[in-house]
Amino acid sequence: MSLRGNVKLLRCDNGTNFVGANNEISKLFSEMNQSDSFTKFLREHQCQFLFNTPQASHMGGSWERLIRSVRAVFSGLTIHMHNLTTSNLRTIMYECMAIINSRPLTSISPDCKPLSPNDLLHLKSSVILPMPESYSDSDIYARKRWRAVQLLVDRFWQRWKKEYVYQMQIRQKWNATKRNLSTNDVVILHDECNRTGWKLGRVVETIPSSDGLVRSVKVLTIDSGGTRREYTRPVSKLVCILESRILRKSITLTFVYLCK
Repeated sequence: MSLRGNVKLLRCDNGTNFVGANNEISKLFSEMNQSDSFTKFLREHQCQFLFNTPQASHMGGSWERLIRSVRAVFSGLTIHMHNLTTSNLRTIMYECMAIINSRPLTSISPDCKPLSPNDLLHLKSSVILPMPESYSDSDIYARKRWRAVQLLVDRFWQRWKKEYVYQMQIRQKWNATKRNLSTNDVVILHDECNRTGWKLGRVVETIPSSDGLVRSVKVLTIDSGGTRREYTRPVSKLVCILESRILRKSITLTFVYLCK
């Protein structure tokens, strides 16, 4: 709350620390004088705890899935974290938080500018690029601890990106017909993403194979400087996050709303 401001609703699992905090706060409010103005103020602004069903962590939905993916990546990095100070570890966690919250949720403009959780948290669309340095395994033992921290953050980014993007592409077997990419679909070019920037593009042309399936497309991207570039990419290197029919519908609804 000190970092983000007042919280009205808090969703969590049935961890003993969460349940205990809820019981302590409830007990505190029940013991206060009901006519006290300060009590009324606290009652109006207190957090409401919503708990999942016990032993049903999957009901947490997206946040539980993100926790699992982050935990899986960190399990492979803990061997290098034994000599980190508290400030080093805090920096790594903040960097990882920025990476996860920079993932694109959808596109909000014709030039395929992504909307991310960071945009909603910070109310800013600009991103801070990582330092233009290259790091090697020897940096983990360097006296300059910031290099070790950045090396671990880079490793987190590489592993988390692979797991997160591949989960968005369901490829158990290529034995079922799926929707072809079509013109004006908004896609992620996941091989060209970096730690704080996700490369989004718009499909401008599809290249069907002899069997009628689209396996390659031409993608238009626009960078922050307004430079337009066109790439030809296989569909295996792209992730569709917004279909053209949904995009047309949202634009129509926005136009109708503005006309009113």
